[in-house]
Amino acid sequence: MNLPPRSPNLQPELLDEAQLDAISGGAIQKVVEEMKDDKWRFGETPAFSHHLESRFESPSPWGTIDVHIDSKKGKIQQAKVFSDSLYPNLIDSLAKALSSGVNYDAAGIDRAIAVLLDDARGSVPDLDAHTADLGKWLKSAL
Repeated sequence: MNLPPRSPNLQPELLDEAQLDAISGGAIQKVVEEMKDDKWRFGETPAFSHHLESRFESPSPWGTIDVHIDSKKGKIQQAKVFSDSLYPNLIDSLAKALSSGVNYDAAGIDRAIAVLLDDARGSVPDLDAHTADLGKWLKSAL
């Protein structure tokens, strides 16, 4: 609902959520409740792409990571990972773990990190520290 045409002197940015909901006849609260529902969040969300990039310095500088995520219906459909890291196994395992159909939420990222840990164990020094950094970074971008 577009409020200014109904009330030209109304300034919606000055109203709180309850006032807007009252003016809209409850439509705002209905939308808020609908968006809280997992069916909407995971079943009817539009497809989108998300690009993330960061430089990792802990426990020692180990590379820049560039991640491209394609998501549909709340799940990661595909992830492409580019990096200048000296640990190509870590990068390949990250792309594989993210592309395994996990939910694009904190629990899904945790699941992907667990897969990454299993897949890269023994091939990357300081693996636990690196994967902790990756998981924290990815979840902060949600």
